Amino acid sequence: MFPKWHLIFSFIFCFILAFIFNLPILYLSIIFLASILIDLDHIPIYFFKTKDLHPIRFLEWHKRNKNEWKKLSKKERLKYKEPHLILHGLEFIFVLLILSLFSTIFLCILIGVLFHLVLDFIVLIYEREHPALKTSQIWLWQRNKNRKEFKFT
Repeated sequence: MFPKWHLIFSFIFCFILAFIFNLPILYLSIIFLASILIDLDHIPIYFFKTKDLHPIRFLEWHKRNKNEWKKLSKKERLKYKEPHLILHGLEFIFVLLILSLFSTIFLCILIGVLFHLVLDFIVLIYEREHPALKTSQIWLWQRNKNRKEFKFT
């Protein structure tokens, strides 16, 4: 899902939370930011492939490569490694869950991350993609064995 949709849905989600639970603005801000900033784990992939950190070129590159990936058949996609997004998976959620036992701030971050991942799973289901990318980085690492690198443009 592209950032603008995460922004829109996260804003609506926080508005609903504010209305139902009357949460402080600090907590709502943290939930909102966590639901957006989780996607920062896409940037290292771009940087290692291009050695560039320009945000506009990153968004264009990401969109271009997503479109190239979508052109491949499901069978063809199985030949290529999927990217590791360290903030998208059970391992990161588990760390946040433990930290949230000690701090409300981490609970807010966990809520934002979980909301983001729910949106991502909806998109994966809609696009008929395998959920490994957003389920577990350990599982993805195993899945990527003996696969070749996708040629990013």
